[in-house]
Amino acid sequence: MAEENKKVAELEAQLAKLKEENTILRDQKVSGKNDFTGKQVEGSLEVEMIDTKTNKSQKKKVEFVPGAVWCRTANGEKVWSEDLMALANGKELTKEAALKSPELISMDQKKAADWIATLARRGATFLRVVGSVVLLLILMLSSITVEAQQFRSGHLEYFTLDTLTNGGTITYLPSKSSTGFEEYDYSWQVINTNISGTSAGSIIVEESLFSSGDYWTPVDTVAIVSGTAQIASGTLGAVRQRIRVVGTGTQSTQVRVAALFRKREF
Repeated sequence: MAEENKKVAELEAQLAKLKEENTILRDQKVSGKNDFTGKQVEGSLEVEMIDTKTNKSQKKKVEFVPGAVWCRTANGEKVWSEDLMALANGKELTKEAALKSPELISMDQKKAADWIATLARRGATFLRVVGSVVLLLILMLSSITVEAQQFRSGHLEYFTLDTLTNGGTITYLPSKSSTGFEEYDYSWQVINTNISGTSAGSIIVEESLFSSGDYWTPVDTVAIVSGTAQIASGTLGAVRQRIRVVGTGTQSTQVRVAALFRKREF
């Protein structure tokens, strides 16, 4: 009886995944041969994580979200998620996998498992916790909401006109974040128009690997030039990005901002 219940649970879990994939494919409308939207990544791994409510260590099973077909290793090299997960579960690295993900050749099972666990503890958006069929169904519904808040092929956003006064700070955070497993180029255009005093200060670009929370690291700084359409650009190295326009001295400066994130093609 227990064995039959286990098989039923497995079949229901597979059905839930297929429904999820179908929903994502229908809603996101796959756009090209290199678009892996909704593609399931086989395998899962049990890792130890800290419960933020109880501050106690718990073992939880994690898997890659649909479409997260590749990720980065600790040294920034690109590997295919399915190959990394297979290695973490003790499976032998195939010749095909070695060609696709050469970085995995120097990794053993422990290193692969430890890296997935590290990503999960960091809150990587391309990994999720899985458990019972009920939890899987809840995740299926909630993941659709998360997808709606992420950009895939790119994102362009214009922000409300604002005024920087004296040593104040204005923060601009895009309404969407990256998918966490694609690469994007970014461009921030900031137009500062002097109203009074002397327009001065800095435009600070900050990034975060966390999908939420106030955890930011500065990656670029550009000095404010009044009356100039300034551009801060580069390659997005995290899940979220924002800029802070920080003033110095006595001033009143009108600030107009736009942000563009464009998916990199390989």
